[in-house]
Amino acid sequence: MISFTIKRFFGAVLTLFIVCTLTFFLMNIVPGGPFLSEKTSQQTLDRMNEKYGLDLPIHEQYINYMNRLLHGDLGISYKRQGFTVNEIIAEKFPVSAKLGIIAVIWSIFSGVILGTAAAMNRNKLLDRAIMFISTIGISVPGFILGTLLIYLFAEMLGWVSATDALGSPKQYILPVITLSMQSMSYIARLIRSTILDVIDSDFIKTAKAKGVSRIRIIYKHIMRNALIPLVTYVGPMTAFIITGGFYVERIFNIPGLGDYFVRSVETRDYPLIMGLTIFLALLVIVVNFIVDILYRVVDPRIKLQ
Repeated sequence: MISFTIKRFFGAVLTLFIVCTLTFFLMNIVPGGPFLSEKTSQQTLDRMNEKYGLDLPIHEQYINYMNRLLHGDLGISYKRQGFTVNEIIAEKFPVSAKLGIIAVIWSIFSGVILGTAAAMNRNKLLDRAIMFISTIGISVPGFILGTLLIYLFAEMLGWVSATDALGSPKQYILPVITLSMQSMSYIARLIRSTILDVIDSDFIKTAKAKGVSRIRIIYKHIMRNALIPLVTYVGPMTAFIITGGFYVERIFNIPGLGDYFVRSVETRDYPLIMGLTIFLALLVIVVNFIVDILYRVVDPRIKLQ
């Protein structure tokens, strides 16, 4: 376990280094700059580039940035004057995280229930209905689903406001559905498929022959084995959803981290692009590491090497 943790730690450091390096150089080779869109004279533009070190050779900018990064300094936003990238992340991430955590919980809860119900009613009407809904949920892009939900429930029925930006609990309903629909649908299909594989196993037939109750077979034997593929999927899914989903935050006017990431790319706010990319990469790495540990909790037979 200790050797596994050490290996994963150094692997995480290497991954972050690669992400930082690739993002930095790819960002800087794209034509344009953070101040070119502003109506300023060439003299003012030169002063701005000098102030932020953009007039230095690219390799010197890279060394300076990595040196600051080692000290936990993600830099100062070019566009949001007076705010550091660290402060922006601290301010906006809780908004995305709250929405994301609710969506993750809903995806897992509803996906497991729907998948189990479909498997226990194989080839019946309920199974076909759940698989039909799941297929639609996976196929329809989130930005289309979000737009349809706004039109139906906000414009036509007037049940919620599309511009409240999570001002009340009911404002979470449409963003959560939009953000979790694909994940919920995939989990439902995954759980159904896994349960159907497990349910025909010899140890399940033995349990039935011994007279073990149906409820006990489902929750102690079937679900325990069905959760392993789910844990594998939930890791990257959680990392993606907790960031808020860029399109969801834009569609529903949510002032979260995803919305700021899109703005930073549009305005060429280099420090903010770098900081958010590093933060999101770190989030994915940490969540995947936790998932590896959970393998052992779900099934003690799994050995971490």
